[in-house]
Amino acid sequence: MAPYAHLAVYKVCFGLDWPESDILTGLDVAVADGADVISISIGEENMTFFQDNIAIASFAAIQKGIFVSCATGNSGPFNGTATNIAPWVLTIGASTTDRKIKATKN
Repeated sequence: MAPYAHLAVYKVCFGLDWPESDILTGLDVAVADGADVISISIGEENMTFFQDNIAIASFAAIQKGIFVSCATGNSGPFNGTATNIAPWVLTIGASTTDRKIKATKN
């Protein structure tokens, strides 16, 4: 798939202690290290994206040509439980519900 890919992993969350400053530092280091893709897998409270420092840091990464994806979280399966609302970050989720969904195109 990506034979010349370089994988860099930054662990910034330990147990239930997730200081936002540690997460932002991890993002900054990934950008400085020349990452092409940043995948964020943390759950946090919904807030407007212009008040969310992680969303703002992700926007700065995207401005430098870095693709950013974010896990949708584990608070579901209810409306409004997806924790990423920044429109510039690809939100990814998974489900164990077995359904057939028909794709449509407008």
